Amino acid sequence: MDREATYIEQFVTTDDRILDIGAGIGSIEERFLDHEIVGLDLSEEMIRTARTRVDAPFVVGDARSLPIADDVIDVVFFVATLEFILESETVLDEAV
Repeated sequence: MDREATYIEQFVTTDDRILDIGAGIGSIEERFLDHEIVGLDLSEEMIRTARTRVDAPFVVGDARSLPIADDVIDVVFFVATLEFILESETVLDEAV
C-alpha cells in the first residue's frame, strides 16, 4: 500500500475531501492521517477492523449508490477494488 499511497499523494492536497471506495481495513487511511479522508466499504467486518486501526471516518456502503451527498467530495479513488466489481461502469458513473 505504500506504493499506492505515494501515487495518490501526487493528485491530492491536504485541503481535498477524499473518498476511498473499497477501503477495506483502512490501509490507505492510515497513510493519510493529515487529510480529510473517508473510507467506504461494502463489508461491515472490514469497516469494523478499519475503525480499530485508524481514527478516520468509515462508512459501510455500496459504491453503486454512494451514501454520501453530492458535491462534498473532491477526490475519489479505488485501490484494488474495481477488479472485484461486476458493475464497474455503474460504480464509476456514481463516483463522478
